[in-house]
Amino acid sequence: MGSRYNYSYKVINNMINLGVKDSINANKEERINTTLSNNDDLWVIAWQSSGKRALSVIDKKQNNTADVFNVRLFANGEYDVSIDDKKVLTTKKGSVTAFLAVSNCANGLKVANQAIDLCAGNFGASYLLVVDSNGKRVMAEE
Repeated sequence: MGSRYNYSYKVINNMINLGVKDSINANKEERINTTLSNNDDLWVIAWQSSGKRALSVIDKKQNNTADVFNVRLFANGEYDVSIDDKKVLTTKKGSVTAFLAVSNCANGLKVANQAIDLCAGNFGASYLLVVDSNGKRVMAEE
């Protein structure tokens, strides 16, 4: 069962303040602020690497293409990424990749040599995947 945490910030035009707190250890928290523009459509990702916590804000994007899964990856470290067993890139810690086209939902995409199951999604749609050394943590349609 979750609990609600309230934060108070100064009000500044076009700025949003974001915070996250660990539900088990309340001393573990992160806060950031970002400036918004009209029609911004953003993802906010809370992530951890080597015990350090961070919040990242990235733009939502779509790149829908028939007959493939178009995916971007957000990673908490540097991991080799392969499509159909061919290395295509290495992720960068705290960054999002460009879109990758994947045609085999079950095992066409691998991160850190872990197969990423995309079969819960739909061909032709765009997704953001949050990944770590164990593979997929979150899959969200863009």
